Amino acid sequence: MCKLSIVAFVISMLCQVYFSNQLVLKSRELTDLTNHKRELIKEMTGLKYEKSKLFALNVVETRAKELGFVPVVESINMIKSPPLATALVSSN
Repeated sequence: MCKLSIVAFVISMLCQVYFSNQLVLKSRELTDLTNHKRELIKEMTGLKYEKSKLFALNVVETRAKELGFVPVVESINMIKSPPLATALVSSN
């Protein structure tokens, strides 16, 4: 009975060490992933800020002038869409 108790104790200790090790590894992985997520969120915030600066109207206007676009000085004629064809249904 004493040998069985010692074997059970050793097995339980090995299981505890194994599961503790697994817990530490997963905890470390979770910490790494959390830090990576934080870095990605910071990068996304910076990119959103850059995007908002680039799409500001004064920046777009300045860039358009650099590319040779000129302001519209005359009115723009709109092309009217053609009328829709209607099908006449004859009643029999």
